[in-house]
Amino acid sequence: MVIITDGMKVGGAPLGMDDYVRGFVRDALECMEERIIAVQGLHPQIGFGLLRMCVASAPIFLAQVTPPLLTADLFVDFNTKMVQCGLDLLVLPGAEEPHYSDARRSRAIRRLQLPMRHKGAGISSIALRHPLAYFSSLAGSALVDDVLAEHMDGLTRFAADTHTRVISMLGPRCDHTEDVEDIICRSNPRILLNTQHFRDVIEQREEDKKDTRIQRVLTHAVESVRAAQLHKELMEAKPGHMADSDLVFACSKDRSPQLFFTAPLSDKYNRVTPFEYVAWTRRLLQLPPLMRLNNAEERDGFDYHMEHCLGNHAHGDDRYLDLYGSHGNGNCGPSSHGIHKGHSLMKYVYARFGKMVPGVLVEVEPKTHKVLWDQFSQAQCRQLFPKRPSKKRTQDVKDIVDELDLAMKLTEGKDKRDKVRDLTARMDALNTANTKEDKKAVRLDV
Repeated sequence: MVIITDGMKVGGAPLGMDDYVRGFVRDALECMEERIIAVQGLHPQIGFGLLRMCVASAPIFLAQVTPPLLTADLFVDFNTKMVQCGLDLLVLPGAEEPHYSDARRSRAIRRLQLPMRHKGAGISSIALRHPLAYFSSLAGSALVDDVLAEHMDGLTRFAADTHTRVISMLGPRCDHTEDVEDIICRSNPRILLNTQHFRDVIEQREEDKKDTRIQRVLTHAVESVRAAQLHKELMEAKPGHMADSDLVFACSKDRSPQLFFTAPLSDKYNRVTPFEYVAWTRRLLQLPPLMRLNNAEERDGFDYHMEHCLGNHAHGDDRYLDLYGSHGNGNCGPSSHGIHKGHSLMKYVYARFGKMVPGVLVEVEPKTHKVLWDQFSQAQCRQLFPKRPSKKRTQDVKDIVDELDLAMKLTEGKDKRDKVRDLTARMDALNTANTKEDKKAVRLDV
């Protein structure tokens, strides 16, 4: 039996001397690190889900009941191991990463830990949330703990430190922090010792019908600030260190991360192969693709090494297999196959979800003449609507279509038959004159 005289556990929280509190948190986090070890080597789609839902959220209670002044470094260490586990899941067994800059890695880690509403991977940083959770725990206790005010002397040395950490995370006052300014009271570093302040704030927010969950609103504000900082860094990065598509994605309302990371795996259509998951997630985090040809080399003006195509169809910069798929612009067979396969698969995704809508009839690649309700025959559609017409042919077709439309409105008789016959001859002549054009009719995908 071990008798402990320097502290005790009450309701799962450590109370006692500083060394006892640190030792308690260290032991608890070491137990939680076993979850990180268990995730390693799993299918990355499963591993990322476990990191997000079971690992990143596990230390929240500890963060709410232990002051950052004593234990912040322990949470930072846990967070570092969690992030490294996430990055390790994005390297397939037997594969290697190309070299890339520390700045790109830093941006990837920050996007990894952004929530999905900010187009991140949703593996939230416990190091970031620790001061926010402790601050919110004390602030929220003012409403339910009537005797807390009598024991503020014991919190004095933690109040200013926690307040400073929260202010540092929020940064200068801006649009993103406007909703929390009444809570944090920037001018008073000892605001955590004023329980009446938080009672007044909560009552006022209830009257104004604002969110009274302090930890939630503080966390959302800090995450918005960090997302804005990442956007600003992308805007200021050199061309070879980012692409316009990165900035467009960061500033858009794209919800693909939320759909991709939260899709229930009980539906077989939501499961992807490890290679597909790693490729998509690395692209989201703006990490270069894993090496497959083992010929990656440095490229002037870029902050990561690139492999180059082994074919003889591309030369110079066109041969590089960069992060953004620019090599697909060349005449590369594998790249072309990948682009067209992605396009074809997307059609069936839309078709599948379209069929789930009541009353909606979905057909993949319907016949052009059926889409036009047989206004023109199948043969006429092939002649009138080729896939890649020239400008002259487009105008000629428009003239014929207009005349054909008028002819079809004529009453049955010799005039109508003669007119249609004449237009058909013009279509045949037009089709014969453009021997280099594709004679397939343009068609809808879905």
